[in-house]
Amino acid sequence: MLQKHRRALHGSARWANDKELRNANLVQDDGIVIGKHKGEILRFPGQQFVLLAAPTRSGKGVGVVIPNLLTYTGSVVVLDIKQENFNITAGYRRDVLRQETWLFNPFAEDREPDTGRAAPRTHRYNPLSSITDGVFRVGDILAIGNAIWPTGGKDAFWNDNARNLFLAIVLFLCEMRDRKLKDESLPNYPVTMGEVLRQSSGRGTGQSVKKYLQGLIETCLWLSSECLDAMANFLSASDDVLASILSTFNAPLTIWRNPVVDAATSQNDFDLADVRTRPMSVYIGITPDHLEDAKLLVNLVFSQLVNLNTKQLPQDNPQRYRYSCLLLMDEFTAIGKVNILAKAVSYIAGYNLRLLPIIQSLSQLESVYGREDSRTFVTNHAMQILFAPREQKDANEYSEMLGTFTEKGVSESRSKQILDPKGSSESISDQKRALMLPQELKELGQWKEIVLLENTKPILCDKIRYYDDPAFTSRVMEPPVVPPLDLDLFVAKLQNRIRPLQDSDVQADGSDLSDVPPEHLLLMEADIDLPSPDDEEGAYEFVTQCYQEQLGVSVSEINALVEKTTPNAESPVPELSQWLLNGLEFMAAVDAGAEVDDVVGAQRLDQVGVERAFLGF
Repeated sequence: MLQKHRRALHGSARWANDKELRNANLVQDDGIVIGKHKGEILRFPGQQFVLLAAPTRSGKGVGVVIPNLLTYTGSVVVLDIKQENFNITAGYRRDVLRQETWLFNPFAEDREPDTGRAAPRTHRYNPLSSITDGVFRVGDILAIGNAIWPTGGKDAFWNDNARNLFLAIVLFLCEMRDRKLKDESLPNYPVTMGEVLRQSSGRGTGQSVKKYLQGLIETCLWLSSECLDAMANFLSASDDVLASILSTFNAPLTIWRNPVVDAATSQNDFDLADVRTRPMSVYIGITPDHLEDAKLLVNLVFSQLVNLNTKQLPQDNPQRYRYSCLLLMDEFTAIGKVNILAKAVSYIAGYNLRLLPIIQSLSQLESVYGREDSRTFVTNHAMQILFAPREQKDANEYSEMLGTFTEKGVSESRSKQILDPKGSSESISDQKRALMLPQELKELGQWKEIVLLENTKPILCDKIRYYDDPAFTSRVMEPPVVPPLDLDLFVAKLQNRIRPLQDSDVQADGSDLSDVPPEHLLLMEADIDLPSPDDEEGAYEFVTQCYQEQLGVSVSEINALVEKTTPNAESPVPELSQWLLNGLEFMAAVDAGAEVDDVVGAQRLDQVGVERAFLGF
């Protein structure tokens, strides 16, 4: 006769054993690295999310972040607070995994060692580069605006109006860029966040933004109805309301007054929309002293990352979307509430995006995301890794999460009557005992961790110390060199500071520039009628006339130049483009003081052209 299994009165919590770890597919060669058990590395495969709750200075970097960056073969986007992760892991990801590797450090403060000149080292990312053309443009702009001025809440009115102004200005910049292709006389305004801020203050015209926008409406008759309507909505408010809207608009954009931030977001070196189409590693390097200032920009980057990569499911185009992307977000709550993540956490796994946020405690997450959103966020993480807590509230909560088990308890009772032959008795009963009491959790130890996985017993395992494991230390390599931004050049272009190239900028023999960096040269269009590209005879006559009229050079000297510069001896005139270039360079060299015979004999032809300009500082 079969005996019915008796359920434990107070539960049956216990730690997972070796067999259960293997049944949970945690002993794998691929997946998110989570810890060690009996010397064997545990990995979590698949597409589900992992949440790490670890107080500061508890080994989260050496135990989880760095091991994953040295092993994860898909794309990664990393919030790298101290840039240690980039320095330790970027070399391996570039040289061994062959991934494009980028460091976005918009508050970089590097300087040239010799001159002390500002030379911030960062790759560039322009949040407005994702704006498409046509009917989708307005939606793309509003999606960015929603990340900066969220909908709802007590400031909904001001945020809605700030978002409307953002739509108006960005539409104007996009349409100005489109129009300039037809009318070169129009200003060359970049479509960047820095330019949005400049436009909101009248673009240096000295006008109020109200008068400035009214002027645009009157003069830019080619603006779209969407742009004009957005401008009109802003201008219809009273002056007091306009001032408050403008204050709400400018507050989060103030960081773009920093020229480093402006330059770092002026162009795109990488595209976040590509993280699923080819493997790439993007490190968002923010130093702790700039974390508060960078909060909105980093939030915007992750918002765009999710938004750009949840437009098409991988199964709809499996050949294109072949890679997964791990969002490894250290100090996750430091960037504020990422609203799109709070809403999209339930479905983004289907788009090959994996989350690995790192928080200090569950209570910290609740303080930023609110009770309901934080519960939803945690629920959608199939795995949680818990380090020894420091707050009593967290210790109590972890203890409850681990559950209780039933153990036999012995109690003894004694009679008060001295002569009673039954003076004492013992009783055995089922008693409840927490798998780990709160105080035991706080004493878990520096190198122990607890892993909670749905449908699996809790796992007590060891933290990884990558620096003690040759499997990891052998992968530590020199990081890539990040090119410096030419901040002086960026600011000069922005302010349109241009001066003609002087004789002193050219070496005495006309062969080269002296102290002028070549990238600072801006070749201007010559205000002369040039022959058509296929008119070789006209080119010959044009250059001959220039020599004779402007420099007083004889025909014999011209023929000598032809003999020295003609690539094909059978042809008296070289290819038109080369002929013009040589001719103009020859004139410039002679004009700079070089002897004709020296220039022709040495074939040292200056390359600055007839009309030249230099961006001055």
